[in-house]
Amino acid sequence: MSTVSVGLYFSHKIIYILEKPNVTFSCSNPYTINEGDNSTCVCRGEDGNPPANVTWYDKNGVQIGVTGKEGQTLPLSNVSATDRGNYTCRAQSHTLADNKSIEVKIRLNFKPSNTNIMFTPKRAVVGESVTITCISEGFPEPSYSIIHNATEVSTNKTYTIDDMQHRHAGIYTCVAMNKLGNDSASGNLTVIVKPYNTKITITPEKTEVGTSVNITCYSEGRPEPRYSITHNRIVLNTGKTCTISKVKLSDAGTYECIAWNKLGNDSASAYLTVEVKPYNTKITITPEEVKVGTSVNITCYSEGRPEPRYNITYNRIVLSTGKTYTISKANLSDAGTYECIAWNKLGNDSASANLTVQVKPENTKITITQEGVLDSPVTITCSSKGRPEPNYTITHNGTMPSAGRMYIIPKVKWSDAGTYKCIAENKLGRDSAFAYLTFKGNTYDNTDNGTTVVVWHIVVTLVSGFILGILFSYIASCSRRRWFNNRKPERNSEPKTTEVDTTYQELDLSKMNTEDNYQSLSVNAASNDVANDDDSTYTQLSKTRDVEDNYQSLT
Repeated sequence: MSTVSVGLYFSHKIIYILEKPNVTFSCSNPYTINEGDNSTCVCRGEDGNPPANVTWYDKNGVQIGVTGKEGQTLPLSNVSATDRGNYTCRAQSHTLADNKSIEVKIRLNFKPSNTNIMFTPKRAVVGESVTITCISEGFPEPSYSIIHNATEVSTNKTYTIDDMQHRHAGIYTCVAMNKLGNDSASGNLTVIVKPYNTKITITPEKTEVGTSVNITCYSEGRPEPRYSITHNRIVLNTGKTCTISKVKLSDAGTYECIAWNKLGNDSASAYLTVEVKPYNTKITITPEEVKVGTSVNITCYSEGRPEPRYNITYNRIVLSTGKTYTISKANLSDAGTYECIAWNKLGNDSASANLTVQVKPENTKITITQEGVLDSPVTITCSSKGRPEPNYTITHNGTMPSAGRMYIIPKVKWSDAGTYKCIAENKLGRDSAFAYLTFKGNTYDNTDNGTTVVVWHIVVTLVSGFILGILFSYIASCSRRRWFNNRKPERNSEPKTTEVDTTYQELDLSKMNTEDNYQSLSVNAASNDVANDDDSTYTQLSKTRDVEDNYQSLT
């Protein structure tokens, strides 16, 4: 309540009723002013009578500004830190006054600090909503920029992703800015998802035996995936990396990286090639034994990296530069050894196999090393072309002295003379050839008494037959045949004599071979007067009947 003083004045005087003013402020107490701003706080003296005069005093009690009627603005401009403190406003109506103080605070300018970025929720799920919020201290109030992967996505304090996807995950940066500078903070937005984009790297992917190889797994996913590295479905390592210090050939193959977390798994694979020169080379001939005219397939196979290239050769002549070769109609000249040569940039390997072309014996031959010389060695040899290799039999006048391809007579005798036959035989057939063993340059040996007696009787028989033929020409054929028949027992039954004056050669009519061949040795044309002459020679007469009953005479 105001105190009213009543005064009495006389003429020409005005009577005033005094009322005390009441100080009020248009601003809050304390009053905060931003650094550099001007004060806008007004002090009013209300309800004073007469109207109050209003004056501001600083913190030291010194009047500032001018006195205003009923109201006055605090006279502070471009405030700074020195302007902070208590200021008093005085409102006075005549002798009545009211004083009130107000505290002035100065809000100083400073660049943004304590900047932070928040994600709500902290781990986002694909398809759901996420809000990103920036917070910073600074004066003047900062402005904001939200950046994702170097791209500005918002200029506000908040950024909302309504449909979260994998591409939204990653680092977000909040930049707070005012005229005094800027501040920033970053955070990682995690998207909970099973592993994806899984990769496996093998370094190097191609290598040689004995070198080192590194295998690395990588995958994206939240929570962070765990890993297994497998080779041919066998777990080699449960980490992200695996090292093979010395590669073996068995290390080649497919390697798989399996990444997994509580939401699922993902995998990727890669192939390791171990390079090695060809090995385990093989050649197959199908069939290995064939008859003339049939087809033959030859196939090469080898292991090696890079994949080997091939040559198929026969007698060092290249028949094919591929893995296979076909002989459409085999002949005898195709028989022999075939070689498969497999090669790559690291080296080569080879294998061989034999082709047997089956054919019955042909071009059979029998050879006698020399004409017979009594008591000298003679070698009789058979040869023939045929597959399988022929078995050989050598016969002499129908008998079989040898079951092999060679027959050796250490000391040849007269009885060894005659026809020798070579028979070559295999499962496909047989072939044969003939040769004749004769003697030359040998004289009669008078120590061979048995042979001489036989020859003598033969000569007597021939001479007697010749004489009887002349006397009995009318019965020449019949009588001669009967006479020969009658004389054979007599001739055979005669005892052998020990001496003879005439040299004869043996005539053996008792030996007949399987080819119906006969051998005859006859007296030379020399007379009996020169029978004892050392130069007297005899020649062999061999009558051979062939399959057409023809006869040949060898002199």
